[in-house]
Amino acid sequence: MTRFQYNAIDPNGQPILAELTADSLESAREQLMQQGFTEIRLQTLENSDPEEKVTTDSPAMSVIFNDDHLDELGEAFASITGAGLPLEAGLRLMAEEHPSPRIAQSLRSLSEQLEAGKTWDELSESAGQEMPPTFARLFQLKLPPDQFSGLLSRYLSITQSARQTAGKIWGGLLYSQIVLLALIFACGFLLMDLVPKFKAIFEGFDTELPGMTVMVMGMSDFAVKYGLFLLLPFVLFVIWRIVGGRAIRKFTQQLTYHVPFSGKAFRENTFATFCLLLADLVDRRVPLATAVKLAASGCGNLSLEDESELIAKKLEQGESLSSAAVPCLSIPKSLLMSFRWSSRPEEFSNSLRVTGSAYSAQANNGAGLLPVVLEPFLLFSTLFLVGFFVTALFLPLIKLLNDLSLI
Repeated sequence: MTRFQYNAIDPNGQPILAELTADSLESAREQLMQQGFTEIRLQTLENSDPEEKVTTDSPAMSVIFNDDHLDELGEAFASITGAGLPLEAGLRLMAEEHPSPRIAQSLRSLSEQLEAGKTWDELSESAGQEMPPTFARLFQLKLPPDQFSGLLSRYLSITQSARQTAGKIWGGLLYSQIVLLALIFACGFLLMDLVPKFKAIFEGFDTELPGMTVMVMGMSDFAVKYGLFLLLPFVLFVIWRIVGGRAIRKFTQQLTYHVPFSGKAFRENTFATFCLLLADLVDRRVPLATAVKLAASGCGNLSLEDESELIAKKLEQGESLSSAAVPCLSIPKSLLMSFRWSSRPEEFSNSLRVTGSAYSAQANNGAGLLPVVLEPFLLFSTLFLVGFFVTALFLPLIKLLNDLSLI
């Protein structure tokens, strides 16, 4: 028998980190699925002892995390608090391992305040001053510590998965960005350095230049004269993006979402995060207006976050979620269909999870297709530009040789 460590969601919707023994990985997964566990992640433990009896009721506490296991930190925190250890111990563990310096500092501060004797309610009241906005809103729900740890673990797990998907999309774009940048520099070099030299040679020819060559020489004259001014809009855009506020970040985000191929994957990744976060909040019976705002602020889609404020106001006025969300342009129709179940929490959360999983699968598929689509396109573009410049520069020489042969 082999010992396995597993992370999963139990039949009650709570995350769990524990161990079990089984004959094989497939057998372990089948056991957990038969018990009603979902989102199962299994890992073989190195020190497997066939005579050692391991119970699945006690969570595994000695977990060493590295960059590949950040998505398990939330489950570890839930296991620590669920095992009866002080909450400050879980907060300090998260502070040591979380990749965000700001959140790590916030968790460390909260742990110190708990150790100093502050109550949970006092911490909930002051969380807005101690933590990033989305994280603080989770804390200000004033859930009991055990429920808070479960919600926090799911929040970290879902957002970490979204970051990994976004990283895959950017990874798919990296090669294309490098090739595109190299192509721009190559064209700039040709137009501003090489073409003027050929132009000086062609001026000594007593012959009419081909139209393609005349066009390239005109482009070269324009680049030499206004080349530095052409860089100005790009420089201003970068400065604008760095020093700009929320409105500018929202504008550039929308530009990103409308880029061919990658924009749809980025957008669907935010919808997947929104659906999964909202499902967990609904399961914990968080008021729907608050849950929508929390899920939107955690998904990273600024337009959806702004529109969630309007949706929340309409919900507080008594409207249903499906009708309140209809005017919102950033919410797709497929997501609006899930909102029809908002009056039935169990069906609503299940519908959100199915929709979120579909969006997540589409985002990952889009990330995988980016290299397949973009690399041939860039290769064709590179060959076309190289062929265009070479043909334009050598046509006059061929024409001159042809004229000389007729003399």
